[in-house]
Amino acid sequence: MRDFLDRHLYMTLLILSCLGMSITGLVLMPDSGEEYGDQPALAATAINQLEQNFAQPLPEIEEEEDEEEVEIPEYLEEMPESSFDSETFDAQMEQIDEAIQQMKEKRGQRTADGSRPDKAGRYPQVPDAGSEPVSETVTSPEDPTQYDFIEVGDDYFNDALFIGDSRQQGFGLYSGMDNITVYADRGYQIYDTSTKAVIDSPAGKLTVYDALAVNQHKFKKVYIMFGVNEMTGGASHDVMTKYYYSLIHEVKRMQPDAIIYLEGVFHVTKELSDNRPNISNTRINEKNEILKNVAKDEGIVFLDLNEIPEFTDENGALVPEATDDGIHLHNGYISLIKDYLYKHAVEYKGGEDTYPYVELTTLQEQIKAKLDEATDSDEEAEVLKRQEEEQKRLEQEQEQKERENVTDEN
Repeated sequence: MRDFLDRHLYMTLLILSCLGMSITGLVLMPDSGEEYGDQPALAATAINQLEQNFAQPLPEIEEEEDEEEVEIPEYLEEMPESSFDSETFDAQMEQIDEAIQQMKEKRGQRTADGSRPDKAGRYPQVPDAGSEPVSETVTSPEDPTQYDFIEVGDDYFNDALFIGDSRQQGFGLYSGMDNITVYADRGYQIYDTSTKAVIDSPAGKLTVYDALAVNQHKFKKVYIMFGVNEMTGGASHDVMTKYYYSLIHEVKRMQPDAIIYLEGVFHVTKELSDNRPNISNTRINEKNEILKNVAKDEGIVFLDLNEIPEFTDENGALVPEATDDGIHLHNGYISLIKDYLYKHAVEYKGGEDTYPYVELTTLQEQIKAKLDEATDSDEEAEVLKRQEEEQKRLEQEQEQKERENVTDEN
């Protein structure tokens, strides 16, 4: 094709040159040769040269072979005409772009308020809390705060997990409930649950998220208590609320058949409330109203610890005799929380565990392997201990029989 174009270009230029020289000859040709000197002779020479060029044969142009016709398969000939709709396609592409943008936002991009979702990418929608208490709109058909509570005994808490800060840690240490599991630490915040490793285990320190993952389906009741440390730092209610949603979703994912209790923030003393605006009782009340809505949205149980009458004075604040620092409770008052939980339980109606297990990350797989190894060692030690006790019992029985035989002989 390129050679073909080159040859045509050559012919075109040759013809134009011929015409140009002819016109030049006509223009320059005078009536009298004497007036213009040798101009007619030059023109005649140019024309003669062009005639010689025309006399030379042009290079032959090879014709390109026709392309072979492609045979169309019969099944393609029988296919119906395309139903492609460009408008529908464009609309679908816009939806995909929007979905991709939402995924990017969930995977870590900062929002207008400067907050960021957790590492797992979960960033749920939350009520517009602002600085005022949220409305009482209920998005679920039932109001979890209106359950018919029952009174339970110690066995109810055999498979219970308590997650939280130093207040929750104090409850685990001084409530006298040795059968519970506690994931809590001093200064712990709800923002830390996916990143800060504070949970002791044979595999080392774990985050709450990792501990929940490697102990999937273990807990049937989960109690969550945070709030004071976050408020001390001046975090807004709506930012904190996002992390409550995220933690609750993770608990549901890893402990799918558990009853989840969201414990409200109990008050501080009047003196501390008046001197620390960030953790004032007014702000705590606002926070608890938000948590009630979170419980309603998620279909979980909200527990208002400020209902405990011994906690509250005439100002609606924590009684001064219950605490030394205005926040943390004395051991005697921790037992009041225990009594409250015993009387505010929801009946567990779990049956056969049919929920699928969640695939673990590589790190979580390594942690679980270490935990399983430690568990196997503990079980082996327990078996050996029982065998030794059984052997000792048999020896004592044999000795007793021998003594009885000696007595009979005498």
